Amino acid sequence: MYMISKNDNGQVSDYGIALNGISYAGFYYICFQQSMGNISGIYYHKNSEQFQQLTLQHDGNRTFSKFEFR
Repeated sequence: MYMISKNDNGQVSDYGIALNGISYAGFYYICFQQSMGNISGIYYHKNSEQFQQLTLQHDGNRTFSKFEFR
């Protein structure tokens, strides 16, 4: 499954939290590979560093199969 995600929910400005280096202006291109339990994503914004990537992989040694973005 492939998704394009635009995070524009206002949470950062609503709570007054300033996180250095985090941008909500761009897009996240996300791929979920269900058969392997992997999630990978690439962040794109024309003014940001290129090739910002996040990869989450299933760890079979754990008891819970859960992904959490913070």
